[in-house]
Amino acid sequence: MVYVERKESRSSNPPWFDRALTAVEAGCPPANGGRRAVLPISERLGCSVAMIPIELLICRHLGDVPTWKRVAFMAACCEPMLLNYGLYQEASGYGSVQLLRKGLDLVWRAAETSQRPTEADLYAIRCMQQSPGWLNRGRPFAESASQACFAISHSLKSMDDPALPDAIDVSDAGLYSIEWFYRNELKLSDQELEDRGELIRREHTRQTVDLEILVFAASGSQVETSALLKERAEAGRASLVV
Repeated sequence: MVYVERKESRSSNPPWFDRALTAVEAGCPPANGGRRAVLPISERLGCSVAMIPIELLICRHLGDVPTWKRVAFMAACCEPMLLNYGLYQEASGYGSVQLLRKGLDLVWRAAETSQRPTEADLYAIRCMQQSPGWLNRGRPFAESASQACFAISHSLKSMDDPALPDAIDVSDAGLYSIEWFYRNELKLSDQELEDRGELIRREHTRQTVDLEILVFAASGSQVETSALLKERAEAGRASLVV
């Protein structure tokens, strides 16, 4: 999450939004066994980029919507992370991006049909098994690969009825992947700081556009909207590539 230069007023928000926002600010645990980031990304990075916090946007746009919209958003967040995993596999020779691809396709299928695929539980386990073990944690892109495994696995686990914190967890995994990619440096150069800021802005913008598409999507456009988000996501690039 990144700071915004102006504060949102709650006075005009619907009741569901205030309740959701209060829960998020309190750091409530996700309903489906996920995780909450200890600090929002702006505090973790010490940056001051003028963007509306993504948690606020998720609460506003996904708070009172059909389940399929939350599932579609989570699947779209996973696509750039899947490409990051491909960078890890290429650099290390470990892992199976094809297995993660199959798992993510199951999430997309659930978004399009509102039905849980029978293989979902199996692939939730298999996707987490693709996460780099401690022996491989020092390899290039390993932490980003771990975030991809978490995001896809958690989407598979929670697709029946994802809560707002579930969507926020998957969204944050995408931003956290970028943050962690630069953590091995004791002191970032000006160019690295600029690159990191640009990657964070790009991922934030991508997620924001997806949320806008979903909030304006008609209730009868489930298949078409899910297909549009998937097409947009697959046409993108890894979130770690400047």
